[in-house]
Amino acid sequence: MFILPFIYTQTTSASNLPIHKVQVFLGKGGTHLLSVENPMEFCYENDIKVNRQFTESDMMYLDVNVEANTFYCFNEPGTQDKEVWRTYVLIGTSKSDPWNVNSRFPPLSGRPIEKLLAPVLRNST
Repeated sequence: MFILPFIYTQTTSASNLPIHKVQVFLGKGGTHLLSVENPMEFCYENDIKVNRQFTESDMMYLDVNVEANTFYCFNEPGTQDKEVWRTYVLIGTSKSDPWNVNSRFPPLSGRPIEKLLAPVLRNST
């Protein structure tokens, strides 16, 4: 099963558009989803506290409470093979991307970012 530990925050732009900041925990230097047999054991071993979880298709989303700065971050030198936190900023709603920002991210494990993060936005707002 794929897991997507995430930290979600939302704010609003000056033009009243929602701005979603989603930090996600990924494998292979932030380029691939994590695939684990026991998601809760994985979180326990990595000192990641799970606030809530939900599943869609073959993906378990984990809303977590963790100090992301105690882990490696995306684009940090020497992390190509490590698990890292990567931040995505999405603008607009799941139905509207007025500045065409959300579709510009490369896919993770073959999945478009805007579709991968849509359940986070639906379940967090």
